[in-house]
Amino acid sequence: MRYMRLKSFVMPAMLAVAGIAAIANCVSAASFIADVVANDGAKKYTAKIYIKENKARQQSVFPAKDNITIVRADKGVTWIIDPASKTYLELKSARLCPLPTDSELRRLSSAKSLGTKNVCGYPCRGTVYTPKSKDPNVATLTTWYSDKLHWPLISVYKTKQRTFSLNYINIKETKPAESLFTLPKGLKKREIPGGTPPVKSKPKFGNAPKK
Repeated sequence: MRYMRLKSFVMPAMLAVAGIAAIANCVSAASFIADVVANDGAKKYTAKIYIKENKARQQSVFPAKDNITIVRADKGVTWIIDPASKTYLELKSARLCPLPTDSELRRLSSAKSLGTKNVCGYPCRGTVYTPKSKDPNVATLTTWYSDKLHWPLISVYKTKQRTFSLNYINIKETKPAESLFTLPKGLKKREIPGGTPPVKSKPKFGNAPKK
């Protein structure tokens, strides 16, 4: 259940990894642009996110500027770009979102429906996942999922010691330019010690919370 441990979140560099969307390991999301607000206790981080079906780009706004993460689920890769040093890391990633699917969560936690509510003009279904583990670092996860966008607009991870939340706001349904999801020219690839693990299968995607 390590994926539900709050201490696994590294901010803001990994805001994209957590922020490219909580529970939405879908085959393809709707196309839209939004602002992402992450609250980690007293700390606040913001970013801009661009979603186009099975591609995602997130660019940090505050406190770090211009750190960029591009997820290409169609290619099975994620690029983490540092424009200041003109370098990038390439990670093997077979999911649009690296976090667990609804079915994965249900195997290790109990799921309870919270009904529906309106979030930024979108009807969303709420689900709270309570872990079976007694480990205090394992978080209870609450999501509010939009069936229209195929994306969770609110995700809250909570333990007795800490609360971490992701909120999508200022949502605009549009198809972002394809150039946003390509690796810019002139960047130098940084190698990860030991290399990156290979993708053992074609990109796999999970599902939305059960209705």
